[in-house]
Amino acid sequence: LPRTTQTLAGAERQPLNLLILGSRKCLQQGLERAGWSQSDAISASATLRLLKSVILREEYASAPFAPAFYNSAPHAYGYARTVNERELRPHLHLRAWETDYDTYVGRLFTATVSYDTRTRWGISHSIDPSIDTQRNNLLRDLLRAGAVSSYQLLPFTPRIPDEIEAGTAYRTDGKNAFI
Repeated sequence: LPRTTQTLAGAERQPLNLLILGSRKCLQQGLERAGWSQSDAISASATLRLLKSVILREEYASAPFAPAFYNSAPHAYGYARTVNERELRPHLHLRAWETDYDTYVGRLFTATVSYDTRTRWGISHSIDPSIDTQRNNLLRDLLRAGAVSSYQLLPFTPRIPDEIEAGTAYRTDGKNAFI
């Protein structure tokens, strides 16, 4: 499996930090039980609604967010969770991709989870450098919701003490939550 996501131009981006085995329905129900909302797909109407929410400072909890690419494909599933109830838009984002790997337990999904710290250029976000913290927070959410039958933290990517992702530094222990 490729270990990182890519930008639209194909440059390496954030390393994967989740591997999930299960059905699509299990993935969706588990995230929703854990308090995560499915984001709208990027479309003309969703983009207009997003612009309106930014201008009028209105809540848009299911707002689409910038895609990340894995194996040259944009994420198939986007989920978000608001950290602070006073915020108008969610800041925790999960991007997931379905792989071609099927097992007796279910399909293998790859994913990233990150926390947006600030907006850049009005459309893009910088992520919190500690992507492992967000991986662990998502895992905690899923465990509390009873949505995980088992998990392990397994080495997956090289440990990155401080790397640059589209102008944003990030750090990882190189482990993935294998759920």
